[in-house]
Amino acid sequence: MKTPTRIPDSSRTTSVVTLLWAILALAASASGEDRSKDVKLLERGTRLNFRVKKPQSLAKVLEHIAKKTGNTITIHDDYGGADEKALSTKARFDFRKKTFWEALAAIQKEAGTQFLKQENGQLILTTDDGTTFGQRNKRPGAPPIYLGAFQLTPSEETSWDRFFVSVLSEPRFDGTALGAATASAQMSDGSEVQLEVSSRSGRSLHSGALEIHFEKTKDRKRKESKKIQHIDFEATLLVPLDRKEADLGALGELVARPQKRGKAIFRVVQAAVEPVDRESEGRLVVRLTVLGREVEASKIRLIDAGGKKIKPTGTGSSSITRNKEVSQSVRLEFPAELAASLAKCSLALGSKKSKPLKLSEKYVSKLVEIGGLSVRVIEASRTKNEYTDSFRVGLEVQGGQIPVQSVKLFAGKKELEPVGWSSSSNGITRSFEPSAVKGDGRSLRLRVTAPTSTVRHTISAKIENPDLTFK
Repeated sequence: MKTPTRIPDSSRTTSVVTLLWAILALAASASGEDRSKDVKLLERGTRLNFRVKKPQSLAKVLEHIAKKTGNTITIHDDYGGADEKALSTKARFDFRKKTFWEALAAIQKEAGTQFLKQENGQLILTTDDGTTFGQRNKRPGAPPIYLGAFQLTPSEETSWDRFFVSVLSEPRFDGTALGAATASAQMSDGSEVQLEVSSRSGRSLHSGALEIHFEKTKDRKRKESKKIQHIDFEATLLVPLDRKEADLGALGELVARPQKRGKAIFRVVQAAVEPVDRESEGRLVVRLTVLGREVEASKIRLIDAGGKKIKPTGTGSSSITRNKEVSQSVRLEFPAELAASLAKCSLALGSKKSKPLKLSEKYVSKLVEIGGLSVRVIEASRTKNEYTDSFRVGLEVQGGQIPVQSVKLFAGKKELEPVGWSSSSNGITRSFEPSAVKGDGRSLRLRVTAPTSTVRHTISAKIENPDLTFK
């Protein structure tokens, strides 16, 4: 049972905006001892207990905070490099019995900075004037709310009829992911609006924060502007704890074996049951990647162990052209009971000339459980064109996140040099120097740094009188 703990108002509360909040915490472990330890860690957040008597440069102060707390902070200029002028600024600080977020607020005030992003375990501040990507069209709806190891910032995007809550974790908990979120708004006329979480909620690439967007429900009629009196907000976060490097194994054991059909190459990325809700048995989800040509998802059939062809209950497909070659992703849904004999099933592609695809274990990408996360390698291939030549590895991560820089690839004892990367809320793609890759790279070994455990932590906030309206 959740027991809220009330936090008294602080000096950050203004006469216009009153913030009331409660912290609710749930640990994944059923052990009372483990739960108590994790809850205390996340509810209280990191505490500092030192002061800078003589003026010291911000660089030295930040270095000391990182050493004492594990929270790394740096300051960038408007070109994206270290701002030496700001870092050399000397100041005194009294951080006795202060939280990390209180210390950060004092540093920002002294340096005249604002939050830019959190990336690869670093919280990055900037001295830029606020026109950087991600800061445009944003207006604070209320002062930041500090909830132990987390900071919430209610804001509004002025170019859209919506607002969002940005949830930022201490850098030491880099990789915190969103499990679920709910919110409702009490309007000035006494009505209540249930707010829906945008499907694009997740870890924002430009900020490193969990930007949870809310919009009014589609069936609500547009009327005159109404001011929001208060917002009731709750989010369940998946928080990574201590990390360690793990060897996931050879790529040949992790990536689905390719199945060539004509000029197209098929890989079965996923074939597993996904839950729909607590009452249902879920659904069997099969996902494919197709390189070389497009297939019509609606014509694909699953051939069960008895040879019967079964039509999917749901389909989805998207495709892009990369290096003049079509790449397609296909999602198929089937009744969950078919998963029991999946190794004996196959996929008919809708063409009599194409052999069915195999669904036995070695033809499906392996799902690796590590520290509360589920990791699946969905791509491992060489990409070569007139501009680039690299070996690309794509990972899909559920239940949290893995730092991009910790994804490493080895040929024997030699680590391949990384040359590029991209990421999303649940995926990482990292490119490597291909000079050490022989053949298709199946013998290369993949290592990642992942949390030893992931804790479910729920935060709740009641935000009174935010400066937000629905137009």
